[in-house]
Amino acid sequence: MHHAPTLVRRAVLLGSVALALAACGGSDDDASATTTDAATETTAAPATTAAPATTAAPTTEAPATTAAPATTAAPTTVPETTAAPETTAPTTTAPAVDPDSSVPDGGDMALAQFCFDSQQVYVFNQVVSVLTEPTPEQAESALSILRFMVDAAIASAPDGMSSEPQMMADALEQIAAGFAAYDYDVEAFSSSPEAEEIGAAFATYENVATELTAFIEVQCGMDGRLDPLDSQAVKLAPIIDQLADLPLQPISNQAGDIRLFVPTEWSEWVGSLEFAETTVLQATTDIEEFERSWNVPGVLATVAFVGDGAADPSALLEAVSANGDCTLEATEPYADEVYVGELHLLSDCAGVGTDAAVLAATDADSGSIEITLEFQFPDGGDRELLDQMLATFAARA
Repeated sequence: MHHAPTLVRRAVLLGSVALALAACGGSDDDASATTTDAATETTAAPATTAAPATTAAPTTEAPATTAAPATTAAPTTVPETTAAPETTAPTTTAPAVDPDSSVPDGGDMALAQFCFDSQQVYVFNQVVSVLTEPTPEQAESALSILRFMVDAAIASAPDGMSSEPQMMADALEQIAAGFAAYDYDVEAFSSSPEAEEIGAAFATYENVATELTAFIEVQCGMDGRLDPLDSQAVKLAPIIDQLADLPLQPISNQAGDIRLFVPTEWSEWVGSLEFAETTVLQATTDIEEFERSWNVPGVLATVAFVGDGAADPSALLEAVSANGDCTLEATEPYADEVYVGELHLLSDCAGVGTDAAVLAATDADSGSIEITLEFQFPDGGDRELLDQMLATFAARA
């Protein structure tokens, strides 16, 4: 019998984990064929497509000249006449494009990359909103990463769409210099004469930011579906001063409703193209090997809408973990700022020494979604890395 990711992949095809488990009576070869077909159906490009460097979270200390702005808006992406550098979008980072929308020349893939980068700007702008009383370290880190994401959006902007992100970058440069002069003490800077002097920069930032939300909703297919981005911001805010030092990169499925940070070496990922009742995101060092064995690290994330109050993480976790390939070592309750559930820690999967972890969770507010995150670590369990990834995931509510 195949490992846990196979079970959930089948659940995506058949509509429920119960049906997936019932279908596992066949041979391992049959299961492998099923999971390969599923991966093909849920991705826009071959499974070997890697994420571009511009989508990775920064892995070094924040520059000393950056700080968090006191405002809470995000940037826009209004067309203009300057061509931006061409980039290749990851296969799983933006929703399908509405053919009737005003998509610039350059194709859907260029817009997909720009949508992903714009969503990341939105997320870290919301982090600034959540940090109502940031420490100097949090303020510096928040704006440092925000500026990094704005630069990525400028670089990936299709023809005619880079001037507004550039306006945001210019405004943030002035704001950052002001905070740096006060050692990122937000209260001290906010009441200073310098804050009044750069009021125009704050106004530009807010104006540009207001339009970003509309752009993401209209041209990136997320109208009324920004909750995964908001939820991720709520989770990232408490660890913002640690995030820049972690060797992780942000990823998302193209539907935009599953988001998390994974190690930079997990450079292959696939996921659902469009918003649906059940969607997936898979990241690893080798998609094909991850599908058929326990020999490479990776994660399979699945989210399903089940209706208010209908989620049952315990039953879901029991179904996903009951494949007999691993030894159950521990069960822990799970709770963060947004989600609650249970976590299983497993070892010696398939007799090859691989450790694994399976989280089953739901949103604490409504209990309307069922989330599973299935990790495998062939070099032994890495609890620190596991906790870092769990601290960054978000899904639709």
